Amino acid sequence: WRYIQGIAAVGGTQGGEFMGLILCEDIIADKPYYVEELDINIYSIEELGYILYEHPLLVMEDFISTALFDFIKTELKKESLAISIEKMYAEKISDENIIIYILETLDFYKSSEISRYKNLITNYRKLKRVEFLKAKADYMFGIKRYGKAIRFYSIICKQPPDRNIADKFQGKIWHNMGSAYANLFLYEKALEAYKKSFEYLKDNDILKKIYFLSKLGEDEVFTEFLDDNGIESIDASWDEEYNETLKKALASQRIDYLDSIMKKDSYEKRLLINELAAAWKQEYRNML
Repeated sequence: WRYIQGIAAVGGTQGGEFMGLILCEDIIADKPYYVEELDINIYSIEELGYILYEHPLLVMEDFISTALFDFIKTELKKESLAISIEKMYAEKISDENIIIYILETLDFYKSSEISRYKNLITNYRKLKRVEFLKAKADYMFGIKRYGKAIRFYSIICKQPPDRNIADKFQGKIWHNMGSAYANLFLYEKALEAYKKSFEYLKDNDILKKIYFLSKLGEDEVFTEFLDDNGIESIDASWDEEYNETLKKALASQRIDYLDSIMKKDSYEKRLLINELAAAWKQEYRNML
């Protein structure tokens, strides 16, 4: 968005009329606004509208703030909008109503899209607190922000016992947390989370994940787990599946590329390895 100035067509044409045509302003912030949940900077009013509309779960809490008002006023030169929403904020108007007001004022979205957005927000607000946190955590997981997802899953797990929260729900929380840890290569923590999940769900797929993770460390860990849970045997096909998965991982494009780098001369190899390591580090930081 930040590179778009003037008129930007974001859709096609139908019946000779422009569809989805947005007149973008040429005001680009000198000091961008940092969105922590997404780890990105936004520079324009178009970007702000996009973030608000496309990521409702991430802006329903703690996004509306005096810092945002200052950004809209000083960097985006939208003084009247900033004054209006600052007044709403002072009058204790809910964050979601302020967000909807901003979207309606920007006029980027059709009334039908705003209505769908309102319904979505309303449905989220009907959730219990732990259900809302899970939805937010699952969303962060879906966009590969695994560290943030773990943070929200952990908050749920620290809640006092609630008879209204089913074991199945708790099991899913621990399972998803285990998957988030696994994606961050924190295998010991992933293993412990999956074990907790299995206590609630007794699911064979979770048992298989525990088995696969145990093969990355000590097989004795899995044997002890089987004994503790009174499990006499496992599916005989799991070893074959594990070996096949390992084979696919070793045949991935990343491994092929790494192999190609190792065949370069020492100078070029060193440059490419440093470049690749920097890219992998940044990719990992983005997942935290």
